[in-house]
Amino acid sequence: MTFKKPFSLFVVLLAAVALAGCTSLLPQLPGQPPVETDHGSVRLSVDLSEIVAADIGFDAVRAELAGGGRFLAEELTIAGDTAEAEIYGLAAGPWQAVVSLHDGPVQLAAKSVDIVITKGRTADVALAARAAGGQVSLETADGEPPGQPGAPGEPGEPGEPNEPGQPGDGDDEEPGEPGEPGLPGDGDDDEPGEPGQPGDGDDEDADPAPEPPAVTREVRYIQSGSRTETRTEVYIIRSSEPGPTVMLVGGVHGSERSGWMVAGEVAREWDIDRGTLVVIPEANKDAVRRLSRTGRDGRDLNRAFPRGRAIDRPTDWLLAQRIWDVVLEFQPEALLDLHEGWGLREAGDRFPGGTLSVGQTIIVYPAGDAEDFARHVINVLNTHHNPFYGTAGLTYNFRMIGPPVDGSLARKAGNDLGIPAFIAEPTQGRAGRHQTTLAQRQHWHRVIVEEFLRWYGLIQ
Repeated sequence: MTFKKPFSLFVVLLAAVALAGCTSLLPQLPGQPPVETDHGSVRLSVDLSEIVAADIGFDAVRAELAGGGRFLAEELTIAGDTAEAEIYGLAAGPWQAVVSLHDGPVQLAAKSVDIVITKGRTADVALAARAAGGQVSLETADGEPPGQPGAPGEPGEPGEPNEPGQPGDGDDEEPGEPGEPGLPGDGDDDEPGEPGQPGDGDDEDADPAPEPPAVTREVRYIQSGSRTETRTEVYIIRSSEPGPTVMLVGGVHGSERSGWMVAGEVAREWDIDRGTLVVIPEANKDAVRRLSRTGRDGRDLNRAFPRGRAIDRPTDWLLAQRIWDVVLEFQPEALLDLHEGWGLREAGDRFPGGTLSVGQTIIVYPAGDAEDFARHVINVLNTHHNPFYGTAGLTYNFRMIGPPVDGSLARKAGNDLGIPAFIAEPTQGRAGRHQTTLAQRQHWHRVIVEEFLRWYGLIQ
């Protein structure tokens, strides 16, 4: 499989106050001895010379690490054409890191790296920022395998966690009934094969391993009439192996950052094994630039897709029409829209108008196998990707609700095309209580996207 896995990292902002009878997940405080007995460190470096020479603007290089039951964030120090950081006090064992390059609120590129921490030693991760064809990427520096143990290092202090995400206004979708949790998959039922016998010299006749499918990327642009501030990218990612077509959307609400950030990663970096993946990472570009729910016109793109008719009336939004034109052109077999919610549906949180929270939900238009997929991905999330052990008895588990709110792209796609359509709503947190970090929500979104692509046959 040629799929890249940047999804496997996240950083959790842990609660500062443990409620009575609740499990606390507080990070280790500076100056305290580490809980683990075996420690090492990691040295991160990024060669920036290529993008500096190309006059590409950037202002920060960040790293997020997960391992040993801890989640850390660190900003690398930029000096000339290099960004560097050394992080101490890491428990020996496997860690994962995401190194990312930023220009203000925009993430230009990210790279996921697996690291092995060894007691008393420093693992080296050397990356280089590349610029080709107007695209920025982070790649492993030539000749430097990342995450290998290096010189002995001294234990030190852990990094600080990220700031919490800001609450959204939470009225994205209509409430629905919770679904039943899915059952674990049966993908491990196959029996292992017999061990092979030593070769007898005739291996030359064996067929060579098949070449991975070629993947191409096409970028188009759409916008709302003459409003260039809404001009946004449409990525068409095609595998040379025929297969289904699905669609991924982010940035319908610019304040829900993890959705458009992860959709952008998928569009620029992820590969597929078969079929076609259509991605609109920043559907409302003006809202994304403003980091707000809407652009300067105040229009909510999540209410701009009337179901059951063409988007062609004078009062209809031209941007929604252009997006729907893309849907009609590619006729996807399924559609996934990445949002962020607020509050917890399992806690019965409500907004001032009385609407139930959609935080930690997968909102489903129940066409085809949509509910089966929702139960599957919810089981994966709740079983393997939920670091919250419960506060005041709450699990932060995902659940299924639906259908999507009238006027949303997912509702129109499900209703008009009869296809499975979903809105993913990782929570930004609960007011005055346990918040989630941007990195944690990105991690949840990556898991959801990977399972979506695998379920509908684009990756193995």
